[in-house]
Amino acid sequence: MKAAMLACLCVLFFSCAMVAPTYKVSISSDPVEGHEYIDLNPQRMAQINNVGDTVYTFRWSIGARRFKSPNRGSSYLLFVRYFGSDWFFIDDGESMIFNVDGEQIRLSGDGSRSNRDVFSGGTVIETAFYMTTYDKIERIVAGQMVYVKIVGSNQHATHIIPATVKSNIRRFLREHPPINADSLSIERKGAQPARRTHRPKKGSI
Repeated sequence: MKAAMLACLCVLFFSCAMVAPTYKVSISSDPVEGHEYIDLNPQRMAQINNVGDTVYTFRWSIGARRFKSPNRGSSYLLFVRYFGSDWFFIDDGESMIFNVDGEQIRLSGDGSRSNRDVFSGGTVIETAFYMTTYDKIERIVAGQMVYVKIVGSNQHATHIIPATVKSNIRRFLREHPPINADSLSIERKGAQPARRTHRPKKGSI
């Protein structure tokens, strides 16, 4: 049964490889510490085949996250996800390298060592997160031709960020702009400060 489900999953990924990525956002929160995570769903990257056509790949995808902290405002991450039959072992350090119209932009992270999962049948998934800024993501998706190289322990993979994916990331940035700590402080306190009740001193009445 599990083998059949895995086969269906693989067929689904292959069939979706030719379909342009769609825009979808998920929101989660930490009720204890008050953190909020807004994720753009993983967007399939692409390669150019031997006849010059851009083909979406099911193995590699890229996503974006806005992380909101009650005390520090918001910060941004890019993440990459790998799906395959063999481990890629996404490296730590500067393992996500963009070429944006000839300009290199390097992002650092902890690699996939904390985010590796195995499905029944040996299919593996790796995810790696990279801290960055709103402005830097804007620069990346504003490029006409954007390549990204992901570096593994003993290999690397290079893909194209398709126009549809760049458009979806730009939309994510527009809909989820930066929030500074001061605005969060005002939001928590409310528009009006709490009023103090004046109590007359004993014997004044």
